[in-house]
Amino acid sequence: MLFRIYNKVEGVIKVLKDLKNEFSTLTQMVMSYLVSIKHLETQLGQIAAHLNPRQKGTLPSDTIPNQE
Repeated sequence: MLFRIYNKVEGVIKVLKDLKNEFSTLTQMVMSYLVSIKHLETQLGQIAAHLNPRQKGTLPSDTIPNQE
């Protein structure tokens, strides 16, 4: 009887260790994705600045006059 309980406890311990390893792997993947997303955000910002070289604090030169 105790031997069966011991075997079940050992099985549960193995499952918990496997889950811990899988969780660690998932955490590393998420961190890697976060870094990649941050780099993409930086690149998009650089592209946007390149496509719209207007200086900060100025208005666009193609304003439409009010039709009254």
